[in-house]
Amino acid sequence: MLVREAIERFERGLVGQGASRNTVATYGRNLDRFTEAFAEKVAEEITVADLNEFLFSVRLKADGSEKTPRTMNAVKIALKSFFRSLTLKEDPAKKLRIKRVRIERDYLTQEEVRRLIDGVQGIRDRTLIAVLCLLGLRREEVARVTVGEVRGPSLRILGKGGVERDVPINTVAREHLDRFLRWKGKFGESVEPGAPLFVSRKGNRLSANAIYNLVRKWTREILGKELYPHAMRHSFASGLVAKNVNIATIQRLMGHASISMTEVYLHISNELKAEAVEKLEV
Repeated sequence: MLVREAIERFERGLVGQGASRNTVATYGRNLDRFTEAFAEKVAEEITVADLNEFLFSVRLKADGSEKTPRTMNAVKIALKSFFRSLTLKEDPAKKLRIKRVRIERDYLTQEEVRRLIDGVQGIRDRTLIAVLCLLGLRREEVARVTVGEVRGPSLRILGKGGVERDVPINTVAREHLDRFLRWKGKFGESVEPGAPLFVSRKGNRLSANAIYNLVRKWTREILGKELYPHAMRHSFASGLVAKNVNIATIQRLMGHASISMTEVYLHISNELKAEAVEKLEV
């Protein structure tokens, strides 16, 4: 099969697996130059040398400066996913190294998480922030949660790409949720199993955009820095790494399709350790 045909099939496969439009478009962009370079070559005949030569040829921007490690990592991840989909006997992309890059700290320490949750005013918003920080859900996932789903010991979440995962509800999250459910029942909000857990003042399901704005508001007011819902998710994962939780377990809890997406949190954990050491006084 020619490379251009194989990549078209790969992208159709992503759609069939339930990948979002943005995910498919991102893979497509990162594979564009590869498609141009090898369009008429048989995909099964691509070698390690071909990939190394290709990556060397695309490492520079138009102005001659080098592309960032993050940009090159995205190309490598796309190549690894594409060749993995071909199920070749010898995968030429298998040993492509994903370089760890320093991430701007957009996550919270455990102390900041406690300060944020304790500082939020209003039981709905406090419970919402607690769920984001303590369960590692995406904002779209939180928006879909129903009352019945939080009454059990864990949440069954349908995440990106149709990946299902079970997220245990820990003790602190359970306390916030139980308190919130009692409040909902007392003040006339529906506690029927199918009712949305978080609703607006008009009684409508709280949207993902509303959750986004609430997180920005409370992090700005309490922590003095404006963060986004995904920062809560980063905080959840980095906290697990700091507790030496197995990386494969973290991958399942986060709902990552690839463990390479989870491994970035190993680097975050090292940053947290460095910050802790800096606080030592002689």
